[in-house]
Amino acid sequence: MECGRGGGSQLCGSGTAKKRVCFGRSANWALGWNAAANYAFDAKNEIGLVYRSKVTHTMDADFKAYGVYGIGDIFTKAHGKVTLPDSWAIGYNHKFDDRTRVELNGTYTKWSTYDALNIDIEGLGPQPSPKNWSNGWRYALGVEHKLSDKYTIMGGYAYDESVIPFDGADFIVPTGARRTYSLGFQYHDKKQTLAMTLGFIDIDGLSIKGHVAAGDTYDTARSHDNYAKVVGISYQRNF
Repeated sequence: MECGRGGGSQLCGSGTAKKRVCFGRSANWALGWNAAANYAFDAKNEIGLVYRSKVTHTMDADFKAYGVYGIGDIFTKAHGKVTLPDSWAIGYNHKFDDRTRVELNGTYTKWSTYDALNIDIEGLGPQPSPKNWSNGWRYALGVEHKLSDKYTIMGGYAYDESVIPFDGADFIVPTGARRTYSLGFQYHDKKQTLAMTLGFIDIDGLSIKGHVAAGDTYDTARSHDNYAKVVGISYQRNF
């Protein structure tokens, strides 16, 4: 069983020079579950299957808006709910020898669950925001090679399909297809394991449809020149 937590610090944005909107802090816990199966064909080849359930989060936060046309400043409460999708992952692992292995992985995520991000603001009513994302695949390839009994190097590549439609895209996640390149090393002995990975994500641009009737100041926008750098560090201690 999994336990997920949603929340964060205050989020603010400006739609125009005279309008500023802020959501205060909000935190939420939700339960999910997963199931896995693994089958080894022989000492060098095995396959695994993992299912992760969908998780539904709710939000209750303070809401502040300044300079709203025809209303002025607003101080009230906001409520929302979002369902994060379930997914299936299948992986194949092959050991060339005791030092080198390769893994192929595919993950199918049912992003169509994310059909809307609707916020209900007390005094203003529901604020609909349709998303209508599509289901998509993530493909990954990883290689691991032991330099010695204590040191291991790792490399990987992953490709994520774009699941965000033109009419439903926004600036919260303005990403198209993604390609992730990663390198890492690992130190391990009988008592501990230390690993560090460096990643670079090359992110395609995304066209975003504006909704002028809903207050957007553009008909069409597009994100471009997107990338991300990722650093991961993990430490495990055996007692």
